[in-house]
Amino acid sequence: FKEVFDDFFSTTNKLNKKYYISLGNHDSNSTNGFTKADTLEYLKINTPYQQNGANYYAVLNENFIAVMLDGSNDFEMDAQGFYSKETLKWLEELLKENPDKQFLIFQHFPLFEPVKDSTYVHKHSTRKKGNYIKLLKKYKNIVLIASGHYHVSCEKKKYGIKHYSTSALFLEDSYYRIFEIDHDNGKINSIKTRLIQVK
Repeated sequence: FKEVFDDFFSTTNKLNKKYYISLGNHDSNSTNGFTKADTLEYLKINTPYQQNGANYYAVLNENFIAVMLDGSNDFEMDAQGFYSKETLKWLEELLKENPDKQFLIFQHFPLFEPVKDSTYVHKHSTRKKGNYIKLLKKYKNIVLIASGHYHVSCEKKKYGIKHYSTSALFLEDSYYRIFEIDHDNGKINSIKTRLIQVK
């Protein structure tokens, strides 16, 4: 794990841009001797933007908050994500404290699978997502949820929220996604997004 992070930071720290990290299923694993606590400590040392804890947020401006939400586990190498009660409680408290702000959530594991049901989906789906979905239905100030995990690109709208999945950066057809949000006085006029292929 440490070698992969070293390689990652050797690139990102040359960007001269703020970047924020959301943990996925390949970022920590106690059985391999690199716990989530080890991961977070390493991130804190190597990036100036990582705050304490796996769940954190960044105030982008007076109208928008970007949330990095943790669905990774620390007890086994498992492709299935899980958003714990503690994580969802933290998110709900943040939503309650900022009812007039729009939220952009970034997480590794999607709530809605971007591909059709299959054995692959079954092995990669997010566990016990009912409580998270209830939270989405309750709060109307969540604008979008961006995720990865399935290595495919997809856009869906559920409960008034746009859900975006993006392909992986290390596959043959690799992409990253750009969001452009047109807004005025806290009101969103449009969200445009495009995929940029990495060559």
